[in-house]
Amino acid sequence: MTGWTLTSFPSIRTDLRNTGANVVDHEAARNGNLATSRSPDDLFPLFRRGSIV
Repeated sequence: MTGWTLTSFPSIRTDLRNTGANVVDHEAARNGNLATSRSPDDLFPLFRRGSIV
């Protein structure tokens, strides 16, 4: 995961940083074809607005 930009549930952010990921505190983050979010609750409004396409 080195160099990937990701967001996640708070409890695993340290694990992601330890793998070399760039962890951001945003509703969602996109890395190529991979979209990550802090929680499922963050994704629904984004998909409804078409923000993650």
